[in-house]
Amino acid sequence: MSGTSAVDRTGLLLSRGGDAGWARGGALAEERSGAGILSRRGQHVWFAEVGRKMGAHTFSGTFSERGVAGGTRLVEPPPGIVPPPYAGFDETARGESGGLSWHWQGAGRSLRVDWSRSHDHRESAELPVFDENLGVVAAHLFAEREAQEDGVVVEASAGSEGRSHGLRLELRQAEVRRSVDFLGQVPANERTEQSAWLAARAERPLAGGSLQVQVGGGHARSPDLAAERWQAAPSVAWSAGSDVRRLRLHAERLVTPVWSDLAPGVQPFVQDVWLAGVEASLGDGRRQWLRLGALGADIGNRASVVRFPVRDVSLRLGWRREGVRVRDGMVTAAAGVRRSAWALEASGFSRVRPIGTQPANVDPALGARAAAETGFHAFAGDLGVTLRFEAAWVGAREHESFPGYFSPPRPLAGYATYGASAAFTLGDARIVVRAANLEDEPHPQIWTDPSSRFPGEPAAGTGRQLRVELAWPLFN
Repeated sequence: MSGTSAVDRTGLLLSRGGDAGWARGGALAEERSGAGILSRRGQHVWFAEVGRKMGAHTFSGTFSERGVAGGTRLVEPPPGIVPPPYAGFDETARGESGGLSWHWQGAGRSLRVDWSRSHDHRESAELPVFDENLGVVAAHLFAEREAQEDGVVVEASAGSEGRSHGLRLELRQAEVRRSVDFLGQVPANERTEQSAWLAARAERPLAGGSLQVQVGGGHARSPDLAAERWQAAPSVAWSAGSDVRRLRLHAERLVTPVWSDLAPGVQPFVQDVWLAGVEASLGDGRRQWLRLGALGADIGNRASVVRFPVRDVSLRLGWRREGVRVRDGMVTAAAGVRRSAWALEASGFSRVRPIGTQPANVDPALGARAAAETGFHAFAGDLGVTLRFEAAWVGAREHESFPGYFSPPRPLAGYATYGASAAFTLGDARIVVRAANLEDEPHPQIWTDPSSRFPGEPAAGTGRQLRVELAWPLFN
């Protein structure tokens, strides 16, 4: 892939074998120049996986390594001008992960054991600004983060489709170490977490449909309050219908320990969510369809973090704990029709944003998307062409001030954006030309441009973006 902002992405995947045994490996490298407030960025990932089936036993192993570097641009103020609170930030990160798996499949029964280990290292800093007379006028706020996790999952199941049951045990141990951080105003610290979770599930026919019930419970060592260390999370879901008409009702409790990368003064806690919803669909994707959904949630100890495109900066500022329970809700709708080479699609959502102690509503309450597509074949059918036009509406939301600017949230007006693409297929090869933000308008973002002077300005996005992609599978 190549295109605007000097994007250059190359990926390769090699695969050999089938269900009885396989070997896979791949790599991807990407770099781009600046885009909006973002400076140059590069990333890479590579992985290898092998597996072998021996009778009822399947063994597999995988390993991957990844890295990324990027940040926000550096804008030096003119001589004699008071610099902004921050000149910009950069980040470098790398990590490795791997695992081993054993799976036994018998007649109506199965047993699976997975072991995994991962490691992550991050460094981030404020970009230094120099003045001929004053020297360094912006601090080099450097911090380092080291994290690792080990996990074991044992899962057993029995039964047939529509009438089954199972048991799952998950054990995890994790550690995060942070250097002293003058940006987030926290000293050097080390956090550890050990958790054990046991869950049981059962599926049975009920009222012309299928009922799925799950009950999980376990212990997390990290929460500051002893009452939060033991948790239980039940869930129930009922679904019925066919491929062209389906209804699903569900309710569940979700618990998430939040124990590392905490804001100053925040102790480890558990976020808990009671969630319920309904989903209904008619039709299928081949001719016409309609999907409707509604979701409601009651959230305790809601975790929030400052939104910022440099991930480690957000983590340095830390997770915060909502002081009150909040309620959230959303309805969604999607519809479409396909006739011969033509297709029309539309979807949207409306959200009741929770009212709590959060400083800004950074997520829109309304959003929608629509698309029209057509296609044809040329040169005796050898060349396939698909043309697509898209439009989206991003509803009103608020800009969240970056710490250090101390400005209240500011409203951001909603906006419409447009895109188009042309896809060409020739044999197994596929070439796609994409254009985003056809209006060529850099829309304001919810985060603060760190190079702007007090009281801080919303960061600006990019203008029109063009991409050319080539995918070519080769089979032997």
